[in-house]
Amino acid sequence: MTKKRRPYIKRYVKTSDGSTNFDVDSKPVPPGKKVVITHWSAKDETSAFTALQIGIVRQGYFHVLEEEKNPNADTWYWSKSEIHVYEGEVIRTRFVGTTSGDKLHVHLDGYIDEVNF
Repeated sequence: MTKKRRPYIKRYVKTSDGSTNFDVDSKPVPPGKKVVITHWSAKDETSAFTALQIGIVRQGYFHVLEEEKNPNADTWYWSKSEIHVYEGEVIRTRFVGTTSGDKLHVHLDGYIDEVNF
């Protein structure tokens, strides 16, 4: 562990606009840094929906790492693995098929560290 490592904890609560895909994105990882997500969880508090996808936006393309089909309403779903995200990349949680006005939650826990080359 480097001396520069510090906790990375983000909590997002968004309201769906009823789009086919509603994305909850983090800010891009800063230059010279990497983020390691050790726990990633999400839920639609209001209603059931079609799918939940988690992944990384890298060079403008959404890379889906995990997907849960037909998640239940007000039920937490979480990642099954550690995820490494590097400078310029964005952590994305995609809610597919939500209803307008749904209350969406995303929790990201891990750490941010310097990249040593």
